This record gives sequence, structure tokens and C-alpha cells, in this order.
Amino acid sequence: MVAAPIFKREILQKEEAVSCGIVVVEILREAKNEKDFGSLCDSLMFLPQIPLDGAVIERARNGDPCWTEKAGL
Repeated sequence: MVAAPIFKREILQKEEAVSCGIVVVEILREAKNEKDFGSLCDSLMFLPQIPLDGAVIERARNGDPCWTEKAGL
């Protein structure tokens, strides 16, 4: 499910967006050219990076809405 553009903007404005390394790498792999790669890289590296470990995976599996808080963000 992809968030609506307005919802994504609200997340970014509230500074609630986070990512993890594998997500960044997968998105960058799909860049169509160097310009897109640079733009995506700049945007994605701006986001706080959460550690990807077993606890984070388990919280995602359980649909935990407070995973960022528990990840220390």
C-alpha cells in the first residue's frame, strides 16, 4: 500500500519518516539515470536510519504502530 501524497508530505513535515539501509539500496537500484540517482540519494540519506534487526522485524510482523519509539527515534 502506498501512502497518498498528502499523507507522505505530513509525515515528512512532522519529521516522522524513517528508513533503513536495505530500503534505500533497493530504491536507488531502480534509479533511471544519474540525475535521478543523485536526487533520490540526497532525499533518502536525509531520513533517519533505523537499525534493521530481529526486534524491528518482529514489530513489523505484529503491526506495532510505535516501532519508531521503540527503535529509539
